[in-house]
Amino acid sequence: MKPQKIFILVGTTILFAIAILWWQNTVQWNFFEFIQPKADIDLANKIQGIDTTQIDSLERINNNIIPTSPISEQKFSYDSINGNIRMLDKNLFRSLAGKIHNASSSGNPVRIFYMGDSQLEGDFLCSTIRHSLQSKYGGRGPGLIAADEYYSSEHKLAMEVSSNWEQSERMNIELGNTSMLFRHATLLPGKGKGVIRINRLSMVHHNEDYKDIKLFFRNYNDAKITIKAKGRAPNEVPLKGSSQISAIHQVGFGNTPDRVSIEIETKGKFVLDGLSLDCDSGVYVDNIPLRGKSFPMFSISDSTTMKNMCHFLNPDLFVLQFGANIAAYSNDKILEYYRTETEKQIRLIREWCPNAVILIVSVSDIARRTQGGYASYPSIKKIKEIQYELAMQNNCGFWDLDYFIKQQGGI
Repeated sequence: MKPQKIFILVGTTILFAIAILWWQNTVQWNFFEFIQPKADIDLANKIQGIDTTQIDSLERINNNIIPTSPISEQKFSYDSINGNIRMLDKNLFRSLAGKIHNASSSGNPVRIFYMGDSQLEGDFLCSTIRHSLQSKYGGRGPGLIAADEYYSSEHKLAMEVSSNWEQSERMNIELGNTSMLFRHATLLPGKGKGVIRINRLSMVHHNEDYKDIKLFFRNYNDAKITIKAKGRAPNEVPLKGSSQISAIHQVGFGNTPDRVSIEIETKGKFVLDGLSLDCDSGVYVDNIPLRGKSFPMFSISDSTTMKNMCHFLNPDLFVLQFGANIAAYSNDKILEYYRTETEKQIRLIREWCPNAVILIVSVSDIARRTQGGYASYPSIKKIKEIQYELAMQNNCGFWDLDYFIKQQGGI
């Protein structure tokens, strides 16, 4: 084909595409509505990233059938609550508030697991909360992070890992998950030394940050961890093989080091389930984003390992901010599935961390395009009603994020 004809063909195609887009925008018509499948319970399962049949199978294998009936059968009618946190047993929050106020001086740090969907990606929300709490009540560092590439302008830290680590998939959480982060890095024998480097971002003046490193791992054969920090002698830790996450190593630094290198040599599989950068007092806020999920997937996790990890970390508060991923697909089956599965996760938190407070943050407003412009998904109110009732029936706190944002005039 001659160049002139190719030019005319490509130009005509581009103009036609622009005309179609302009026409769709003018009449507010969406061609994809005709080819999108109708939402059903199977679609909800795909949104969660795993089939309910797999979940049920794992529960039977572990002999860990979780009761789904609430602690209280009492019915609770949702109301706006005027933007305040509501909890039936207010003494739980009073006790938590006392711990936070004394976190810096008591020697008992307060740990908050903030878990949610992709709204938590990038640590933007949690870093603001963390900064506010640590400024008032002490504490250092970003807390629990995955053994992967990491960057924080708030904490002036950057972390890189060697390429021989095999990273778990973020969207497809594995059956038998063993990490509170729902992510892990695996080093296989014969792949060389696994390296993690933590560097402070270069600045003329920067404040002190983390002073401790805690590693959470499973070494299935003999291994050795060497921690090197600028200005300090290397610290070598030999390890005997174990499949349990009972091995945890802590290093204390007088000041935040400019550079830290963690080197791992192993004769067998070595799984790093996360590391925590913090200190020995104050408040820690762990940012745990679960992209595409509508509840934390505790019910497919290895219960023994997760319970041990909770024992090491000793969380005082779980914040659960989910619901956005089912807003566009909600029907009665999906909403009931969401209620049942969220109930299971609350029960497991209670089993693993009986002293922790649970706060459910409502789904935020989510808009969809209509012929008249934009409108909220009609399922938002139903999702909030479920979240509120679950909170009240299971002695959790509830905070209406949707109401708060609307009162503030939107974002």
